[in-house]
Amino acid sequence: MRRETESFNRWKKAKEQELSKLKDQERKRQYQMMRMENHYSKQQNVLKRKVEEAHAINKRLKEALEVQRKVKQHSSEKNTNTENIKDWINQELELLFSVNNAELTLQRLLQDRSDHAVKLEKLKTDKMARESPTYQNDLDELVQNVELRSAQIAQLQREILESDQENRCKSRWQTVRSMADAKTALNIVFEIVGDIHKREIAKNWEYEELIDTCDQQHLKIRQSELQAIALKAEYEQKLAKLQSEYEQDVMDCIEHLRGTNENSNIENTENTWLKRELKMYKERCQALEQEREEAWKNNESANNSKATGHTKTKKSKFTVDENQDPRVVWKDIFSDDSFGADDDNDNDPDWRKTPLYKRTRKTVSVLTDLSKDDVQPLKRSSGGEIKCSCKTNCSTRLCTCRRHKTSCSNCNCQTDICKNRNTKTTEFDYFPDDPRDTTVDDVAKRLKLE
Repeated sequence: MRRETESFNRWKKAKEQELSKLKDQERKRQYQMMRMENHYSKQQNVLKRKVEEAHAINKRLKEALEVQRKVKQHSSEKNTNTENIKDWINQELELLFSVNNAELTLQRLLQDRSDHAVKLEKLKTDKMARESPTYQNDLDELVQNVELRSAQIAQLQREILESDQENRCKSRWQTVRSMADAKTALNIVFEIVGDIHKREIAKNWEYEELIDTCDQQHLKIRQSELQAIALKAEYEQKLAKLQSEYEQDVMDCIEHLRGTNENSNIENTENTWLKRELKMYKERCQALEQEREEAWKNNESANNSKATGHTKTKKSKFTVDENQDPRVVWKDIFSDDSFGADDDNDNDPDWRKTPLYKRTRKTVSVLTDLSKDDVQPLKRSSGGEIKCSCKTNCSTRLCTCRRHKTSCSNCNCQTDICKNRNTKTTEFDYFPDDPRDTTVDDVAKRLKLE
């Protein structure tokens, strides 16, 4: 299995490399086709512009010849003067410029026709080009261009011959018949030459500006090319990194598959042991659940038996000494084992809800508070006298002085409302129901009455 995996990975890697090469070739071919299409479109634009220029030159030459004929007829009918001389010179110069442009265009057309003829012959003799699917289209296009150039050349040659510049150079000055006409003609020629020179200077300046703009554009193009090269290098670097990461992932997967095959037996053994252990734990859980249910039933039966036992009345086994402090007696009663040895009254919900339990807890809490008051140290003056700090009228045994059967003399209580200032009323109790002055029998009787 490992050999098959390795062979499959090698085959996959080789196919991926071939696929990447084919993609690169296809991308290069598309880029080359795009460049060829752009070049072809540029050539078509140049050809179209040249044809339009030749047509415009031919038209202008015809117009110049027609104007020249009209001027010649007009000059033969009227006498020459300054306006006539000026018109005549402008017509002659326009005709001369048109003929010169036609001759230059004729030379360019002849050169283009020769270049296209060379390309046509080369295309016809190239055997490799014949196998191309665009061979016939290229051949037809070149033939059409050569024929178009030939037609334009023939038309321009005919127009140039009609202008008859050689004979016109001989008969041109026949219009100037006097010295005044010659001076006027020279002045007009100088003015026209000056205007032409100004236009030429403006054209030169415009040309220089265009050259500067072109240089700047070339610089931007160069910077863009350098940026494209840098981006391409970065792309290749990232591609190589991704390729290495992909190969590493493939190797990790192979290693994982190897480890999986090697550890399959161990995992099966571990799974079997875990299943057995899980089964054992389930059995133990079921047994514990049964024990819990049995314990719950036993606990419920015990609680029911305790609840029925509390309903029976019990006789008091305690004997109270009259000289003993009642708080100590009650504390002994409620701390005796016979009171709570059989059950837990605090945790028994049936017992806690009874009125007897509430009254008993109230009595115990009162006795506990009184015992805490006895434990607290007394406030005494520097002479050893007892002092109280009551906020009330000192009429109950909560007052320290009244509890110790002394009157309030130099205490911190309020003198205007204090009722323990008179020694005759010191032993008088305003609240005889205070548990401190109540015996055990009185408390028991009051509980029974309640």
